[in-house]
Amino acid sequence: MIHQGFVSKSLDDDLSFVRKFIAYGREVFVVQSYNKNLNLLAKYVAAINTIISFINLTTMYKIARLIYSNLHVQDICIITNVVGKPIMFD
Repeated sequence: MIHQGFVSKSLDDDLSFVRKFIAYGREVFVVQSYNKNLNLLAKYVAAINTIISFINLTTMYKIARLIYSNLHVQDICIITNVVGKPIMFD
């Protein structure tokens, strides 16, 4: 399922298709990009939210553990860039 973004000013209306997928028992991945929000246009920063079955949860834990246990140099640069700018905390 791919969605370009939210178009209405109603969160309920924009999320209705996600709620339908969940109601039918589908697994859902929702990804949000933070490139423009954090002024990191040359980097890729995002968050992923999931609604998955318990069987797949163990696999997701393994993947997340690998990612967060081994920060890449690029990840450290992004963190330093965001945390090092006082304007990001205003």
